[in-house]
Amino acid sequence: MTGPAVTIDLVKVEENSRVITGLCRGFGISITGVTKVTCGMPQVARAMLRGGVAGIGESRMENIRRLKVSGVNTPMMLLRIPPLSEVDEIVTSVDVSLNSELSVVEGLSDAALRRGLVHDIMLMVDLGDLREGIWPDDLADAAREIKKMRGVRVIGIGTNLSCYGGVIPTRRNMKELIARADQVEEILGYRLALVSGGNTSSLPLIAEGKMPSRINHLRVGEGILLGRETIHRTPLPGTSQDAFTLDAEVIELKEKPSIPIGERGEDAFGHVPLFPGEKRGVMRFVRRLFPRTTGSPSGDEQMVRAILNVGREDVDIEGMTPADPRQVIIGASSDHLIVDVTRSKDDVRLGRRLSFHMNYAALLAAMTSSFVEKRPIMTDEDRREMRGIKILGVPSWVGSLVPAVEEAPAALRDAGLIDRLRSLGLEVIDSGDISVDRSVTGDDPVKNLTEVVRIAGLVADRVEAVVRDRYIPLVLGGDDTASLGVFWGLKRAIGAFGLFWFDAHGDFLAAKGADDERLCRSVLGSALCSVEDGAEGVGTTTDSLADSLVAGGLFGDERGFPALDPENAVVLGLRDVTSDEAKRIAASGITVITMEDIDSLGMKEAVYRGLRAAGSGTSGIYLSLDMDVVDPQAAPGVIDPARGGLTYRETHLAMELLAASGLVAAMDVTGINPERDMDGTTVHETVEFILSAFGKKILGR
Repeated sequence: MTGPAVTIDLVKVEENSRVITGLCRGFGISITGVTKVTCGMPQVARAMLRGGVAGIGESRMENIRRLKVSGVNTPMMLLRIPPLSEVDEIVTSVDVSLNSELSVVEGLSDAALRRGLVHDIMLMVDLGDLREGIWPDDLADAAREIKKMRGVRVIGIGTNLSCYGGVIPTRRNMKELIARADQVEEILGYRLALVSGGNTSSLPLIAEGKMPSRINHLRVGEGILLGRETIHRTPLPGTSQDAFTLDAEVIELKEKPSIPIGERGEDAFGHVPLFPGEKRGVMRFVRRLFPRTTGSPSGDEQMVRAILNVGREDVDIEGMTPADPRQVIIGASSDHLIVDVTRSKDDVRLGRRLSFHMNYAALLAAMTSSFVEKRPIMTDEDRREMRGIKILGVPSWVGSLVPAVEEAPAALRDAGLIDRLRSLGLEVIDSGDISVDRSVTGDDPVKNLTEVVRIAGLVADRVEAVVRDRYIPLVLGGDDTASLGVFWGLKRAIGAFGLFWFDAHGDFLAAKGADDERLCRSVLGSALCSVEDGAEGVGTTTDSLADSLVAGGLFGDERGFPALDPENAVVLGLRDVTSDEAKRIAASGITVITMEDIDSLGMKEAVYRGLRAAGSGTSGIYLSLDMDVVDPQAAPGVIDPARGGLTYRETHLAMELLAASGLVAAMDVTGINPERDMDGTTVHETVEFILSAFGKKILGR
């Protein structure tokens, strides 16, 4: 982590959700958790769901797509009034949309009818805040018109307060909402399922026991994420206010005068700045008479100033508060934040990261900035260093139908892997090999598939146990199917993780039946439960391998989440895919770094881009190294060689950068074919790459 970063304590998000939903449940009120300030971050949505929210609310279709492609299968509510241009996607992707325009509702109805659907809507009523909503006097006429539309169904009525006009939810305006619900029900001829009394600003009314009983729904974001109500921004009892923190690095630390010296005009943002010790009224008068003023020439008052690598391009500075109360933010430019650390100077040094709390505006800016990294904060248990490495051999070969690859784990051990890892000062335990069914000859595709799934189950159990025991699993595989169990074992052990998949091939081929032989070429698509062309619904697949894994309980939990979020999956070194495979990869949402990208960016920047994707919002990275990613001139002994791959040095550099990130939670090595590795070059290079992935530098530095 080098630039500014937002750390996200998902445990606190979950607990805040539990507190808010528990409070509201006691009054018969359900909660839709609003994730829009986090740009629909799937990990945050899942934490909210674990905490008891009934569904997720989002304001942008891009965020809803992000949630769905990551397997967040829960009722989705579109909070922003739908645009006419998006009605077709909304009726197929959103469970409920909030509406106030008759022409849009008619567009939704027509789009739904074209697909044989009925789309649920919530009518929004403006009760004085003057943001979105039908004016109360016009509500009856609107309801009569909507009643004629066969493609939509009104399931609720709602209002939005305190967002624009600052109008506070009261018992009086909530009773007005209920009266309007009664009015709409009389016109429609049925009872509305939801009467939505607003957002976080309504929570104090509930806590005081003053919310009318007919109100049974709220949309809550800030109250859960920041633990504050939105009228006076006071903390909500029982919640944490620091689930999100921003930290940045001190890049300059010097003692300087507290007031600039010299003629002064406007700063970079068109303001005449005011500094400590200057009286606001006097300075305003002086600047009006003399636009170019002079600061204190003596500079006798000194200040220890820290400059941090975060600025207005990254975050709303006015919404930040130092976590250390002894520190004071005194200004910022587009790239730099200046903090008075005089009272904490003994605890601040160059290179140290300082932390800040954020209000809603600052959090919104930081989460939408591409320059700010997003990472989950680890628990005290997670912060404990791993105890070492446990090696697990997986001599799988039926996925590739190349029997010689089952010798790869033994070849790596014979090349001195264990002793060389121990020479780095690491504790290394060899756990032996997973047992393989020797009766499977590779001639029967059904038996091949069954064996691949059986091995995946064994690997998943072993990987989960290894990680929970505070070791990093190093899986020595045969073909790529050795990776399947690692996916689910790691998922069960640490939850959300990222993938850095080094491979010349996409591994997104669809295995559509028992006649498909090369199961290793469909591993990644199966792990992502990739959707077939034309299929609807995330997690849907006609891939026989994926179906078998799901049937075996290996992929997809009770909420339908896949083992891996596509947005946290990175494939590097890609250069050999079919046209159909390329389409599936493009539709999957994963990050692809091709050889062309590496040539133009350089390996260092390519890996950094991959780390931003794989490490964002995850608890660690799974590093998978298929040796066919390396050019066959350097590593000829692989299952599927493809010309034009990574050089020896590029591969070392990539492994070193991943080691330096400190994010690697598991690693596997696959794709070695000892039968083609006549002089042992590929095996010995693989050992060297593994050493680099665990911290060894080529020059020992």
